[in-house]
Amino acid sequence: AYVALTRAKRRCYVHWAPIGSSYKWSALAWLFDPTEPGGRDGWQTQWGDDFHAAALSMYTDLDRFVEGAAGAIGVASVPDEAALQEGGDRATRKPVPEGRHRPRPHRQPLAIHSFSSLVAGSEPGTHARDVRDPAATDAVVGDGIFGFARGADAGQCLHTILEHVDLDRVDADETRAVVDRTLLAHGLAEPGAHPTPVDPAAVVLQNLRDLAAARACADGPSVGELCRGDKLIEWQFTIPMGLPDLAALAAAFEQHGGSVARSYAARLRSLRPRDLRGYLTGFADLIASHDGRYWVVDWKSNHLGDRLADYDQGALQASMEHHDYVLQYHLYVLAWHRHLTARLPGYDYEQHFGGVCYAFLRGASPGTDNGMFYDRPPRALVEAMDRWAREEA
Repeated sequence: AYVALTRAKRRCYVHWAPIGSSYKWSALAWLFDPTEPGGRDGWQTQWGDDFHAAALSMYTDLDRFVEGAAGAIGVASVPDEAALQEGGDRATRKPVPEGRHRPRPHRQPLAIHSFSSLVAGSEPGTHARDVRDPAATDAVVGDGIFGFARGADAGQCLHTILEHVDLDRVDADETRAVVDRTLLAHGLAEPGAHPTPVDPAAVVLQNLRDLAAARACADGPSVGELCRGDKLIEWQFTIPMGLPDLAALAAAFEQHGGSVARSYAARLRSLRPRDLRGYLTGFADLIASHDGRYWVVDWKSNHLGDRLADYDQGALQASMEHHDYVLQYHLYVLAWHRHLTARLPGYDYEQHFGGVCYAFLRGASPGTDNGMFYDRPPRALVEAMDRWAREEA
């Protein structure tokens, strides 16, 4: 209302009447009230009632208001509804052309989807919806990082630390300060906050050392080397979606995917069908550039067991499928592929994309790819997913 009254260039119409019970406290009531405020005690809470009591003199007050406006304001009475219905202008109205009576087309509202919304409510299995980085239940609790707290809060704590530390400077004072501050913020700074008595800061710092020296894949760079170059932390994307369906995506996984995608296709078909029209949004933990290629990196603090052997490649793939992380990283790759297609001159998937590394932090071991899940979806699958996302009904 303020903008309408103060920004009109030629004319502004304001409809005003004592309608309802709250009009007397409105801004217009204050503006039109001819009495001077502050005349008696308590006027700050009573002026609306005073205005309401004087409502019968509204026209007189408005006329006085108009007289002081030097012709810039006018007042006109609006006929009541009965007068409008009985008026003779209805008979003289021109009939509305038949074509104007066509019903308006139904428009399906566009929605914003995410990985979590795609897998929510699907069966069977547990999805990364309510619990981030779920934990296994063991009777015996391990030492070191295996004895560190588990579940959503612990996962968020470790994620936050990785967002703010340099893996090349794990032993620097600023790294220790980040670790101490983040543990304290998440209520995990004391040994008693963990399943077994541990020195939380020492455990996290050692895990960071192990992670930096771990191999992202068997013959690939270390995680520390990946994080050394240009990178985007918590990269957010939003991409338009036509009218795709998950069954068609499962078919693309079966036809064009590598061994991981083909193994996951059956589970993808079990996800509950849903209307995906609209937009897909998400956050990738890290986009890293190494030797001219881009990598998608995601940190997972899932507790799969209390031994390094519990984080071998077979266990990682089982967890990736069970929690639908396979679908998650394929969506990340699709989004990054579209980003590079639009932003990188001469972009070529084979030349510029290095792969996906899901780093299961508790399984990190220096010099090995233990705990590091790696995949590089075939180009044919990425292009098929791009077509899938653009499909229209």
